[in-house]
Parts: sequence; C-alpha cells; structure tokens
Amino acid sequence: MDATQSALLLNGNGELLRKVKLSSNLPSGQSVMVERNYATSTTDLYYDKVRHSLLFGIRNASTHPVSFGVREVFLSDSIPPVTYALQPSVEISDIGDGDYANMNRPNITFTSDKILYNYPVESHVYVMDRKSGKTEIHEAYSRFCKNKADKCESKEDYTKWEKHGVVNPHFYEVGYLPARDMYIRLHVGEEEYNTSKKLNDILAGRKLYLTVFDNQFNILGESELATKRYSLLTGWCMTSDALLLYVDNPLSNENKEENFEYDELRW
Repeated sequence: MDATQSALLLNGNGELLRKVKLSSNLPSGQSVMVERNYATSTTDLYYDKVRHSLLFGIRNASTHPVSFGVREVFLSDSIPPVTYALQPSVEISDIGDGDYANMNRPNITFTSDKILYNYPVESHVYVMDRKSGKTEIHEAYSRFCKNKADKCESKEDYTKWEKHGVVNPHFYEVGYLPARDMYIRLHVGEEEYNTSKKLNDILAGRKLYLTVFDNQFNILGESELATKRYSLLTGWCMTSDALLLYVDNPLSNENKEENFEYDELRW
C-alpha cells in the first residue's frame, strides 16, 4: 500500500503489475482504515485468494455516532464492492466520537472466512462470519487489569490524551494461528500517571499481558509477559504457529539496538 491508499500488486522481481485504489467509489463520509499503530489501533489489509478480493476497514463519519465497517474490493472490475457493518462496542457504543482520545477505532484482522475485531477500550472479542454476516460476541475479561477504559478528560488537550493512554488499559488486535487453530490477544494494563517521570519511560515500563483462546474463543489462559523487554511501539507479529515479540525496550539494560532480536512464543 502507498500514500495514495492504493494497494500495489508486484511480481517476484518487484515490478508493478497493478494498482488498486482502495478509496475509489467510497460513499461520502467514509474513509479507508489500514494502519498498524499500537498507540491507536491496528487494521489489516487482507487478500482473499479464493474470492480474489482485498478487505480493509472503513470509518463512516456520516453516521451518529461514528460507525465502522469492512469493505471488500474485488480485483475483477465486473464485481461490485461489498461492505460489512461492524457492530458497535457493547460497552462503549460511541468510541469514534472523540471521548476516548487515541483509542477511537477498532482493531481489525481476518481469517479466510471471518472478520475478527475488538475495541482498544474494552475486552470483548467480536467475530463475524463473512458468509452469514452474523456476529458472535465473546467475553474475554482480563484478571490483571480493568476491562473498560474511562473517558478522556478533554477532546482537544493532547496532554490529557497522553494521560488517558497511560491510566487506562489498551486491548490490541486478535491474531489467529492457523497451524494451531487458536487465537491470541495482547493488552497492557493501566498505570499511574506520574508527572515526575518521562512519558516514554512510563509507556516503556507498562505491563504486557497475553490471552490465549481455543478455536471457540474459550480462554485457555492469561499470563503477564516479561517487563521492560518488549517494545509497545514496534510490537509483534503472528506466524502460523507462534507469536513473535520484538526485543527492544529503552528501559532494558540488555537493549542492543544494533541487533534484531525477538522472542518466539508457542503453546
């Protein structure tokens, strides 16, 4: 994807074969959401190799409250796009209206037949079956921290936004491990906002938790991961059977910026 919000199809030599502008023919008030920003949200761009289509998140500012969905654009120009409406959070229905600072969009990931999404401000997991359009909602409470964020003290004051991002939990995207047929989710808990400390140090010292689910989204376990070891900005990624966490924390005495290191977690 490039700065024009176009998906680029390349061959093995890096030559451009096709350019698909994701924002083409979007209704008024709707915008593309494809980003991986762990301070806000992660919304994937997914290629369906069976339907030959691209799926990505959309934000609809023309509704009240602001709503979200997924748009499916087909590589064949003869097939019209499909839009899937995402259910609002059962805890906070107006997350997109600005009361929750940087946590104002859902996380969205995909499998071959499901749209997985959740809201950074609360702990439920939402699973849409793309064939039926039905959504299941799964309670996925953490035993380590609050399970719902409070409203931000201001919609305009960014220092309040920074504080809001510290004193509240943040739930990250749900990832699927196909070789294990299981799901995982990371989140950070709330911390004390200490004005005598640098903001980056507070963020780097936050506790990171991992929740593991079976294929029916029953919780198999939840654990606290090593502190001051991983970066909450450069983050992590999922393979077919493991979670890779990048070892890069500014508070670690063992931090070696010239090396690329990661921990590989399996179950």
